[in-house]
Amino acid sequence: MYAMSSSVDVPTIAAARPQSRRRLRLLLLLLVEVIVVVLLLEVSLRVGYRHSANLRRMLYMSGVHTRYDAAPDLPELMSMTPTGWTPRRRNSDFILNSMGLKTTEYEREKAPGTYRVVVLGDSFTFASAGVPYKNLWHVRMGELLAERRAIPVETISLGVRAVGMDFYRRMWEVEGSRLGADLVVVGFFVGNDLRDLVGQAEGFEALARVSYTVRLVRHWYRNRTGVALSESKEKNRGRVYDEGGVVLPKYTKSYDSERPTLSQEAFEQIHLRRFRVFADRHVAELDEGMDSIRPHMLALREQVEASGAKLAVMLIPGETQVNPDLEATIAEKMRLAPGKYDITKPNRRLVEWLAKEGIPYLDLLTAFQASAADTKLYKMHDTHWNIEGNLLAAEKLTTFLLENILEN
Repeated sequence: MYAMSSSVDVPTIAAARPQSRRRLRLLLLLLVEVIVVVLLLEVSLRVGYRHSANLRRMLYMSGVHTRYDAAPDLPELMSMTPTGWTPRRRNSDFILNSMGLKTTEYEREKAPGTYRVVVLGDSFTFASAGVPYKNLWHVRMGELLAERRAIPVETISLGVRAVGMDFYRRMWEVEGSRLGADLVVVGFFVGNDLRDLVGQAEGFEALARVSYTVRLVRHWYRNRTGVALSESKEKNRGRVYDEGGVVLPKYTKSYDSERPTLSQEAFEQIHLRRFRVFADRHVAELDEGMDSIRPHMLALREQVEASGAKLAVMLIPGETQVNPDLEATIAEKMRLAPGKYDITKPNRRLVEWLAKEGIPYLDLLTAFQASAADTKLYKMHDTHWNIEGNLLAAEKLTTFLLENILEN
């Protein structure tokens, strides 16, 4: 009998080593190719970002600071936003005017005897998720002021989607300051205007702040879960019309505040991010948010008053501050027990500071909480006011202005 030799395994081992090295080389080559493709995509996205409004919409992220001060004029300023510079394009039932704004055409020189109101704000001011133009809060406010004061009132909206306090100030500097306004109203959305200039983020969101490629993946995922606005599916969106600043007379799309804009998951994800400013454990974000908006608000106040106009701020509440059921749902998902958050805290901080600085303000929170028991004020799964919310804001703001601004 002969002992079995282990040498028979040597050729097998020797043959396996080159195969293993080949696999490793292939994996390394694949990794290099993936890195190159990602880098090329990142560069392409960064180049395309400046030239495509559609790309800016896809890559938009609150908290990512845009250097609006670099914009010398309105077209350049608008081109930096997700909305883009899109004069005479359709938005819901309205054709944007020749300046790319959702307001009627206007002359920079005010007509004699006219009381001119300029409004600044974000998507609540721009479109409120497709609310018919005649029902937008600032349009109705202008009508109510004219009725109750029996004077001609002209309201010019400089509202733009997906912007914050730094944009409001710059918009005033490049366009609003040239309009001879008597009154300037800032529609300040508590839901995200306190966070737009805050750099804090965690996990995937933090990575998306620095990488356009990650933001593109984020956009794909959010669209897959139903986050895309229904407005983006409108036909002829890119068509340029001959006349701007007008309502489409034959616009047939029916506005339905009960038709959800977002999926339940996407809707809750938005509120989970915004709810952080109420939580005790994230108080540093609220502090940073307050610090971020103060210089812009003070500079705006100084410039508005220097022009001879008056400034007023309208605080717009988020839906979690108004809807107790939604508040409870989001608090539970964040594992926040009662007493560990306060939905009134941002408003109290803002009101205290505005009062200290002598800036007139209207906080809509209490009025909206009182009305929400009987009336739906927000579009279904959307985060924006519906028609009723816009009309309530217009009524409350008109009363406030008549009692505190126009009579002074």
